[in-house]
Amino acid sequence: MSWRATLWQDCPAYIGKRTDWSVLLSAAIFPLSIYLREDWAGHTKSDDAALLIPEPTRLTWVHIVNKLGRIGDFPPLRKLAGPYSFYRGGEVVPDCYHAYPASGTAPLNAPWESPLWQQAEEAQIDRFHAASTSHRPVTVARLLYDAANLYLRFRVEDCYVVAKHTRFQDPVWRDSCVEFFVQPRPSNGYFNFEVNCGGTLLSCYIEDPTRTPEGFAKFTRLGPDQGERIRIVHSMPSTVVPEQRGPVEWHIGCQIPLAVLEAYAGPLGPLEGQTWRGNFFKCADDSSHPHWASWAPIGEALNFHKPDCFAPLRFAVSPSRG
Repeated sequence: MSWRATLWQDCPAYIGKRTDWSVLLSAAIFPLSIYLREDWAGHTKSDDAALLIPEPTRLTWVHIVNKLGRIGDFPPLRKLAGPYSFYRGGEVVPDCYHAYPASGTAPLNAPWESPLWQQAEEAQIDRFHAASTSHRPVTVARLLYDAANLYLRFRVEDCYVVAKHTRFQDPVWRDSCVEFFVQPRPSNGYFNFEVNCGGTLLSCYIEDPTRTPEGFAKFTRLGPDQGERIRIVHSMPSTVVPEQRGPVEWHIGCQIPLAVLEAYAGPLGPLEGQTWRGNFFKCADDSSHPHWASWAPIGEALNFHKPDCFAPLRFAVSPSRG
């Protein structure tokens, strides 16, 4: 977990309960906190999932600084606060991920720090579910787009790496795996793109994620023809057996044609200015050190398929233009 997220989450200020100066601060902050209960990420005051302050006396400094940064449009405050800006179920939730347009076709195998990929925001996949073991791989995702494709990159600093599944639509979540879930329309289904470290893909369009013996109440697996249109590059071999226990950095890159999404979700139109919802994940269910991590929190139940827990993904203009 990043130091910034750890700092803000582990240092809550219980206003009026600790020190005399807290009482004074509480008096100053309370009117502001009422105003700040409206979240600027598209939610309303009546949306209980996005309240800034879930308990009347609990506030963390990130919420004060982040919202002040928005109110005053003062970039240093916004930078200090980072991307965490509102509560959901007692957890700080990312405000949103900004996907920027690629300047030309984004090479999936280019160095992580190449100029083109440097323009992409980083999504820290550092919220580990309580069922995870002590292994905490450092995982970062980046997303770019153009008129025809989404370009997705993952970088993982890992141990206990394994890849046994090699066929399209195999249960790759059992291996060392990264995942991208994306919902283009709030009232429609979402896609899961799950790729193990060897580059094997599992992907579906899920309209009702209620669990059933067959998988979900309503879902469609992408067919082989659609799967072949999704380009994947990977730094590890296709199979990693036995498990590689020592430290290793591995990468996954995906080029996802918008036409593949439109075959299930309908016409999407120009992406610039749109806000979708989604999440990024890291898991390894059947490794010797299983773990489950996400970018946006998923709550107490160990289940990645919770579209209500997705966070905004905004297709922004180029930083140089915005």
